[in-house]
Amino acid sequence: MYPNDVRGLVLVDRAHPDQLDRFPPQVVADVRQFHRMIGWTPLLARLGVMGLTGMLSRAADGLPPDHLREARRFGSSPTRLATSHAELRLWDSTMSQVRASRALGGIPLLVISAGVWHGDGAAALPVNHALHRELAALSSRGRHIVLPRTDYMSLLMNRTGAVRTSALVMEFIESR
Repeated sequence: MYPNDVRGLVLVDRAHPDQLDRFPPQVVADVRQFHRMIGWTPLLARLGVMGLTGMLSRAADGLPPDHLREARRFGSSPTRLATSHAELRLWDSTMSQVRASRALGGIPLLVISAGVWHGDGAAALPVNHALHRELAALSSRGRHIVLPRTDYMSLLMNRTGAVRTSALVMEFIESR
């Protein structure tokens, strides 16, 4: 809404509006299943199931004890899970808006990608990196960096991944 106020953008392993059209079919099926499953998680969290299983908070492993407790509490919060579900219900609308957006010109843009995709979705990793390179190309000052040995969640939640991500963001800010 205020492009003149934007001094730079950092995207950390973000979605691309065409990813569900370009990911391998099994990955798309898994994503769609996750979209359906997340609708049940606020109820499961209210019943205490999410906290007991730690299902969506394992990515915080490796944090200091106080931060780990807080991350696990956040990961099993009914409010947070309901917000995530609402976000996913609006996926198609959001991606349509992103497709309609214009190139960024010379606005500095850093796109950081995870270097690892676990499980059956590993075939999507090269596609994801290609999509992220496309995002970086939206700016004449775009840059794409892949952080090896990190996955989607560890870029922000795991101490090592978060330190590496933060260092890249700080380097990006200082270079502007």
